[in-house]
Amino acid sequence: MARALEVKHRRVTGESADGVPYRALDPDLLVWVWATLVDTALGVYERCFGRLDDLARGRFYQEQKLLAHASGVPVGACPPGLADFETYWTAMLDGELRVSPAAQAVADAVMGPVLRDPFDAVVRGPNRLVTAGLLPHRYGTNTGWRGRNATGGA
Repeated sequence: MARALEVKHRRVTGESADGVPYRALDPDLLVWVWATLVDTALGVYERCFGRLDDLARGRFYQEQKLLAHASGVPVGACPPGLADFETYWTAMLDGELRVSPAAQAVADAVMGPVLRDPFDAVVRGPNRLVTAGLLPHRYGTNTGWRGRNATGGA
């Protein structure tokens, strides 16, 4: 799996509108993408089934690190424990991320029509609700959608 992802990621390079170069194989970007999957999976599970106890949350996190490494994230690049991950996540949300025009365009495309009528009208509403509900509040606000509040609730 890691080899196939590496082949795909090797071709993803470019420069942001403000001149910052990027490449998908950058370890920091790989960790960020993985972190979004960890946060989303844990958040969705806990919204549906209730909060996991600390032991289960820690075990889930350690298992997700194995998946990260199997997907090409370098060993040692992930925060070592769940508390470290939560610190990393908060730092990224509070300082590193911003909603650029390019990010807004991607978000609009994701939230746009997904099927032909009459199905689009049925799918678009729930798609927008779930997607916006998983965004941290500040990003939901910056994109024109309502995101979850600081405590993770809708």
